[in-house]
Amino acid sequence: MLVFAVTPDSVELLNTLAAAFWAIVAPGAPWYDVKHYKHACPRVAASLERLAGVLAGAWSGGGEAAE
Repeated sequence: MLVFAVTPDSVELLNTLAAAFWAIVAPGAPWYDVKHYKHACPRVAASLERLAGVLAGAWSGGGEAAE
């Protein structure tokens, strides 16, 4: 389990974590043993990126509209 607080100063950590998930399933990456990663990692990475954008927009005062 990974636990950390997200603040306006640390919201970029969400994008760093998302990049790590993308790297697991990137073309040319070492093969992974868990077949579900093919579907789960991209979904988690995209969700983390979206959360980072929403939080950054909310904390900057502009907000980001939900799709």
